[in-house]
Amino acid sequence: MCKFTTNADLGPPLENVEGVFSDQGWYATNQFAVDVIFSNRMKQYKCLTNDSSLAAAIFVPFYAGFDVARYLWGYNISTRDAASLELVIGS
Repeated sequence: MCKFTTNADLGPPLENVEGVFSDQGWYATNQFAVDVIFSNRMKQYKCLTNDSSLAAAIFVPFYAGFDVARYLWGYNISTRDAASLELVIGS
């Protein structure tokens, strides 16, 4: 899993030995990492503030892709969805 967290969580560049891809912009990205990639991109905005009273929106980083990946196989739906529901509804 560690190799997928390199390069701002885009993963390592794909090898292009057969010339199928363009020379840049293709990465071995984990299918559940889009939440982390989005979070990293959000941190790059120049208009960020730590004062929530000045903010137009508040971003709560929750990595649902990583959370659900733990329970995709061999668990029931209530176990799979528990953390996501707790974030939205509360406990």
